[in-house]
Amino acid sequence: MDAIWLFILECANLAKVGLNQAFSPLHFLGPAFTLFVIALLTALLTHILSKHIKTRRLQKLQQEFEYWYKIRHQALNSEQDQDRGKQKARDIDKGKLNELYYNYFIEGLLNNLLTKYIPVLSVLVYINHAYNPERLQAVFGREYVFSLWNQGSDPILVGSIFWFIICLVLSYIFIFALKHYLGARIRKSKETPALRGKSASAANTGMNL
Repeated sequence: MDAIWLFILECANLAKVGLNQAFSPLHFLGPAFTLFVIALLTALLTHILSKHIKTRRLQKLQQEFEYWYKIRHQALNSEQDQDRGKQKARDIDKGKLNELYYNYFIEGLLNNLLTKYIPVLSVLVYINHAYNPERLQAVFGREYVFSLWNQGSDPILVGSIFWFIICLVLSYIFIFALKHYLGARIRKSKETPALRGKSASAANTGMNL
């Protein structure tokens, strides 16, 4: 057990040294920009991991849930007797969907723990160590990221952890907005040729008439 912990600590130290070397070229731009870049890269990494890494059990549960949900929807809409359709839907809920939804939720939570929460917490631990007040003082000449002017009182000092969390939230918002913007552009580009084809077909029909 001690050998395993020593191996984990050695890997953590190597990762810390590698991250220090990777981000040190950004230090001349200041701690605020450096932490913003780290937050943006963290958001991109977790987005990619959560999109492409899914356990086999999660995929299986998702397929089963979608299958039984479709059966439930068909039962509600296919029966002429609405009461009978609702009864079938309740039976499906009790027999399959409730248990599947619970298992799917738990497995999804564990998958998110692996792809989102653990990476973010790991980066937070790194930030807390690499950009603590002592390190900020040694590298940037001050113990805080930046200060906010406060009328009639001492300035508000913004620390590295708080600024990193703000930047991480803003990065997720940026990725979400960019994803939807690009999706809308792609859908629009696919719809435009179809509309042009319909317009040309209508024009040819009018000319033939």
